Amino acid sequence: MILENKKQDGSVSYKVKVYVNGRQVTKTFRRKSDAKLWKQQMIVDRERGFLKLENPEASQTLRDFSVQWFQTKVIGKSPKTQSSYRIQLEHHILPHLGDFKLKELKISLGHDLISKLRAKNKSPKGINMALGVLKSMLNDAVRWEVLELNPFRNIVMEKIRPTTPKFWMPEEVNQFLAANKACELYELWIVALNTGMRRGELAGVKWDKLDFRNKLIHVARLRDRTGLRETTKTRSSFRYVPMNEASERAMLKLQEQARHPEYVFAHKNGQMIDVQHISERHFKRAIKRAGVKPIRFHDLRGTFASNVCMAPGGDLFGLSKILGHSNVDMTVKRYAHLHNSFLKQVAASVNFTGDDV
Repeated sequence: MILENKKQDGSVSYKVKVYVNGRQVTKTFRRKSDAKLWKQQMIVDRERGFLKLENPEASQTLRDFSVQWFQTKVIGKSPKTQSSYRIQLEHHILPHLGDFKLKELKISLGHDLISKLRAKNKSPKGINMALGVLKSMLNDAVRWEVLELNPFRNIVMEKIRPTTPKFWMPEEVNQFLAANKACELYELWIVALNTGMRRGELAGVKWDKLDFRNKLIHVARLRDRTGLRETTKTRSSFRYVPMNEASERAMLKLQEQARHPEYVFAHKNGQMIDVQHISERHFKRAIKRAGVKPIRFHDLRGTFASNVCMAPGGDLFGLSKILGHSNVDMTVKRYAHLHNSFLKQVAASVNFTGDDV
């Protein structure tokens, strides 16, 4: 549409209106021919998809957008995930980028963020966590048509050096257990080493989820610093874990003691176990008492998985189901790191010499 506007001084101007992506674009010309040419070119460019209009919401700061994004995308996730996202935003992302408008963000600012986090001795894994939250937030900005492109889409994540996985061999497990038979959490160590259950899963086990008839633990709860949740890490983690002879015996002993009316694992005085204290206090003391190689509590899960893999007839598919992994590849990648002594045995099972010819 071209509108003619006659002014009091006798001059004439021509106002052109074109709609792009549902929004009106206008421009005024002195000559009608120029107005027609501009309109024709705009229509051609619009049809070819060359025209992109800036969304007014792109003028808001990253800090303001993060509030909307958190309420829309993060609220509803587990309390632990919400806490992790909030830490990344408040401590690492927003202090450096929060005052920039969305339309001002560019890849160089992302590189600056990485440099600043490195200067704070942030680990590559920690930097990648911050970048992951930042990229996810701006991917949603693109999805919501606030931005045309994610300015940080091509930022390369930090390289994480592979670490040597730690786990105990059978003799170390036995040494640890033998030295801690008098420990009030002895049964917890037994069940952890014989099931591969996570710390939060063990802390969240209640009596109603033990099936002694079928020798199964129904893993459907997780307890962490935020409290108890009726769901675990993933859908596949909602599972049944078999009780072998050792773990069943430990559970029956705890049932006789009846330390807590709801929770299986508790202190002898009936108090619930602080989830953080399991690793930071009790497990470290138990390791020192036994004089074995220091590992994390979570490495008991790896100890269980690795020793299953090394045992005759170790079944990776069955192991993945016990651990609650979505597929066998995840199990192999995380836990099938075998001890050198076992690998030597595997290699020695074939011995071609040519002497029998």
